[in-house]
Formats: sequence, C-alpha cells, structure tokens
Amino acid sequence: IILFHSPLTINKYKLLFDTPFNHTLSWKKYQSSQFIVIHKQDKKIYKIDANEAFLCLHSINAYEKNSEIILDLVCYRSDNVYNDLLLSNLK
Repeated sequence: IILFHSPLTINKYKLLFDTPFNHTLSWKKYQSSQFIVIHKQDKKIYKIDANEAFLCLHSINAYEKNSEIILDLVCYRSDNVYNDLLLSNLK
C-alpha cells in the first residue's frame, strides 16, 4: 500500500466561512513530499522522504519489480495547481 503526503495543506476552518476552495490551500514549499509504504503481509510502515516538494494529483501505476517499487505519477512543482483549473484560466 503506497500513500502520498504532499506539502499542500488545507485550512478546514476557512471552508466553514464560505471561502473558495483554492483560497483554503497553503503550499509549504520548504517541506518535502513523502511516500508512506505499508507492507501488506507484515504491516511494517516505511516513510520515504522525496527530498523535494511536489504535488501528486493522480497515481497512474504502481508495481514491484526486482524488490523495487516503480511509481508512475502525475506531479506538479507548483504552489497551487488548482488555480490552473479555474474556468477563467481554461478559456
């Protein structure tokens, strides 16, 4: 099981006050991204630091080959990639 933790955080309290979703996000650019791998048989947890900050919105593929984990990810190094998805930017 592979989990991804990025330095993009959400302020849930801002959501309570009718703040647009994009304005509730905060990018911690000095905090690196992290992968958390949970071994299914022995339940051991491994934390792997990615040494840089990036956002992964979609995992495409993940498999093990020769005792290595291969990941295909769609990653962004932007502070808030959701801004690119605003209707005004898509027009």
